[in-house]
Amino acid sequence: VEQLVKMTFVELHQHLDCYGHAKNQSKPFYTEEMYIHMKSKYSELTGYQFPTLGQQQNVFHIAPSDDAGRGIFASRDIKEGEIIPFHETCSVVTFTNGTVWKEYIVSLPRTMGCDVMEWTWTQNYKTMGDIRLCLSIGNGDSFLNNADVDEDINIKPVDETSMKFVAVKNI
Repeated sequence: VEQLVKMTFVELHQHLDCYGHAKNQSKPFYTEEMYIHMKSKYSELTGYQFPTLGQQQNVFHIAPSDDAGRGIFASRDIKEGEIIPFHETCSVVTFTNGTVWKEYIVSLPRTMGCDVMEWTWTQNYKTMGDIRLCLSIGNGDSFLNNADVDEDINIKPVDETSMKFVAVKNI
């Protein structure tokens, strides 16, 4: 474990064969038991509890994607400018340093660790710094990925430190 934690992101990604996992288009959807395992490992390593999820607002749902395996899709029409309530239904936790984040990854089964590497992002928590590694596990928000080109972007954060998202076009 100690050697794995000392690896760079790329080295750990290669060691776990996360590229192969990411290309697997038949990955199963996570069960509640799998989420519980991930949450308990987080609490065990950090001493913090996962936040409690809010009520699902039926704005989105998880389903198989033709080109990405698993995906998140709008459950109803969403108008440009509408606030998307991910911030009310997701469970975002943060890691203040990369060592604890890597310890978390290697404490999980390999495929879960790869998913965590794919689902993690960095975000400013304050306008002048305090950048953290963020991970969301729960109501499908972990399937909210970046678009490859700007014209494919459907939603974006309200501002650079916000967990609230706004639709940038009709969806």
